Amino acid sequence: ASLEAVLSKLTLGLFRRGCTENGMQASIVSKSVIGEYWKDNASESVRGKVPFYSPRTPGHVVFRLFWEDNPLYTLATGPAILVRVTEQDFDNSIRFILSNFKGKKSNPTSLSSLHSLATILETQLARPNDSAARATWGCIQEARKVLEACAHEHERTSSKLESLEENVEELKKQVEGEGSDAIETSSADAYSGDGQLSEAEMELKEKVRSLMSGRASCERKWRDSQLAFAGILRAVVAN
Repeated sequence: ASLEAVLSKLTLGLFRRGCTENGMQASIVSKSVIGEYWKDNASESVRGKVPFYSPRTPGHVVFRLFWEDNPLYTLATGPAILVRVTEQDFDNSIRFILSNFKGKKSNPTSLSSLHSLATILETQLARPNDSAARATWGCIQEARKVLEACAHEHERTSSKLESLEENVEELKKQVEGEGSDAIETSSADAYSGDGQLSEAEMELKEKVRSLMSGRASCERKWRDSQLAFAGILRAVVAN
């Protein structure tokens, strides 16, 4: 394949740091790398330029390179870039974040706006105005709603995980209570190198995996939401 054909399949995306997914849907903006490029014979590499505008909301962002038709794998990533807001942009930026809060009713536990708000509130203001103050208070109220939604989600998920844990305990008793014939057969299979897990053991293994990953994800999301809201309060008190 020609160089241009290969480059046409590559995509460069701008992502919030920590974003767990690739692809155009998860990025702030994504662009094809085809355009201005040239070969560097000294390093036997290809160099090029892809223009991007700075995001409107502050925070850390990173560039990721991936295949357009297979974004699962990240081919390359750049260093984290910190986007900050100056005083002259504070009013427009805080209103933009407020609109983002109100526009994410379909995903009320999204933490991206919490992180952006904590960063923008670190902006030093020499002459604050009433309009920006009202928008800031509105953002804080919306941030509290996000934290409450995360708390409800944590409670619901924890309840489901408790039911799954009870199911796991029942399966453990079932596996441990298998007859001696099954144990002897398992031992013989293990000795011959052809051992296989029983249906109950396979189900137990899968449910234990689901329980552990679900619990870790649930606690991580709840911890991250609390830390994000604490960052907002810390910025309000310090500034």
